[in-house]
Amino acid sequence: MDATRYLVNPVLILPGWRIDPPKIEANVVVLNEKTVSEFFGSRERVYSNDQIHNICSHLDRSARS
Repeated sequence: MDATRYLVNPVLILPGWRIDPPKIEANVVVLNEKTVSEFFGSRERVYSNDQIHNICSHLDRSARS
């Protein structure tokens, strides 16, 4: 089986917390629910919709097992 490698950046979302502006601690972006859309909307797109769907599918299967 040929494994595809993806570069990921960890993001921690803390609903209800006041985090303004978003923080980066030890290479983990820390956001609250109000800053998620703005954060991802300002990022450069790296993966296609098909790649994102594939990644999400694998994560979903892993979480359910």
